Amino acid sequence: MIWVKPKDLAQQFMCWHKDLSANHVIDLSASNVQERSSGNPFITISGTTLTITSGTASNYGTYIIYAWADNSTIASENQLVRCGTYTGNNSNNLIDLGFEPEFLIGKAINTNSSWYQFDQSSGWTGYGYSSVKNPFSNNTEQSANAPIQLCSTGFNCTNSDVEYNYQSEKYIYMAIRRAPMRATTDATNIYQSLQPSGSGATAVSFRPDFAFEGLNSSGSVRFHARSINTKQLTDTNSGDSSTTKTIHYDYAGVTNGHSLSGFGFLGDVTGSRQVAVWQNQRGVCDLVNFRVGSSLISSVRHNLNVVPEIVIYRCQTATSNWGVAGSVLGTNKFLNLNNNNALGTATISANTSTHISLGGNDFGGIANHSYSAICFASQSGVSKVGTFSHTTGSTTSVSVNGFTSGVRFLMLKRTDGTGNWYWFNSAVGIASGGESYKLFDLSQSLASADLIDNGTDTFIAQSDLATGDYFFIAMA
Repeated sequence: MIWVKPKDLAQQFMCWHKDLSANHVIDLSASNVQERSSGNPFITISGTTLTITSGTASNYGTYIIYAWADNSTIASENQLVRCGTYTGNNSNNLIDLGFEPEFLIGKAINTNSSWYQFDQSSGWTGYGYSSVKNPFSNNTEQSANAPIQLCSTGFNCTNSDVEYNYQSEKYIYMAIRRAPMRATTDATNIYQSLQPSGSGATAVSFRPDFAFEGLNSSGSVRFHARSINTKQLTDTNSGDSSTTKTIHYDYAGVTNGHSLSGFGFLGDVTGSRQVAVWQNQRGVCDLVNFRVGSSLISSVRHNLNVVPEIVIYRCQTATSNWGVAGSVLGTNKFLNLNNNNALGTATISANTSTHISLGGNDFGGIANHSYSAICFASQSGVSKVGTFSHTTGSTTSVSVNGFTSGVRFLMLKRTDGTGNWYWFNSAVGIASGGESYKLFDLSQSLASADLIDNGTDTFIAQSDLATGDYFFIAMA
């Protein structure tokens, strides 16, 4: 895809795209034009050469050129940019890129319609309302009810508007992959424990993608993400989707409007609370958004690039449990994050280094609904997913290989019997002799007990912790 403009002429940028008709361009204008094959100036592309074909270059002076490659012929795990086309169908129209985009621009080429642009920084969701703009007009940014949904493997056009998905209309697009693509060895680059005390933003040292938030006072733990609305973990299994405030990009130090001073977590509640914030990271964690159509699917692609050891699933558009499954729990075993039940049994295929498995209502099994799934894997010095057994009255040292200062986040759940989901957060204290914790499965205030202590590359289950087998997720 190439954009070209004479620098000193009152002329729109011309756009050449590899999937336009031969020797055609389309103007990047607000006048809703179709593709054209003539006019001054005009360009053609051959191989790596751009040629001005109407008039002469001297007539228009110096040109500005922007050029993007298309990586569709290289290995999918290394693709960064995809320039392509799709045909509208007035309904769900999944465009499979093989990766999750963070930027998308496109246009109908045979109809007088506007360009569209979606990006995750402005608020592009897997369902519900997204921010959409025509970047080549002076109109304000609009909020639309998911005309194009963000997915872990591409994007899904969901309506029949001529700008996005009109029956039999041809569209060109350019999509740029969501970063990062390389794994980190420093957990502080992708995870942060916070303890905000009021309204407004709290600075984060990286661009956040998803978070858990829990008031110190009574209240359910909530899940936030850049790509979905807020959801509550509740015993009634119902999600709170009434608010559109989520994690925002470049929101440090402000309560409204963008700030260029840094990154931040912006919740929509006041009062002291604890927050655990992640950035999606290869080999460690990945938030996957996907849509289940009228035909159920058995798996969906993730971006971890390793096998997820645990996946937390949630239907975002229907009443559903928070399903938890993965190899660390055992074959065909699952838990629910919103209740204290012991391990259950269901038919759940094994995850792979490219796909997570679906099946059953809590695991992507409801037709015509949108889902999110949080994938976790162990990486030395950064994250650890594991199990241990413990006996009341004794202490149990649990290895978290490569951690240099114990854990900053710990999710802990008994699996051989009923037991609550504990959340320990270093921002509110993980200290010898007693620590504060929140429960994922109950709507209650921050509690305190001597249940775990931090070691160096371990955490130590203390004598007051109930006897049983446990599953955990830890961040250094």
